Amino acid sequence: MSAQSDYARTETTALKTQISTQMTALGNLLNAVQSIEREAAFRDEKGEQLVRANVQSGYGTLKSAVDTINGMQLSVKSQADFMAGFDAATGPE
Repeated sequence: MSAQSDYARTETTALKTQISTQMTALGNLLNAVQSIEREAAFRDEKGEQLVRANVQSGYGTLKSAVDTINGMQLSVKSQADFMAGFDAATGPE
């Protein structure tokens, strides 16, 4: 395996890790949204009012998840930096 192949794989693996982390956070947010929706549907079905404390707690979970996601940024080297690293990668071919 060439050093350049190793370099390319290392860089793409780093990006895939970032994507995976963001996807997990989005999944957590979706789960929180669905939880609130299930609670609302359950209460509607029973003819009951939502419990304010539960709604407030659910909103706190939503807000935290959104803040986490908004704080994430995917990053990748510039093309020039990536190619410089690629060109500099040497080793057994």
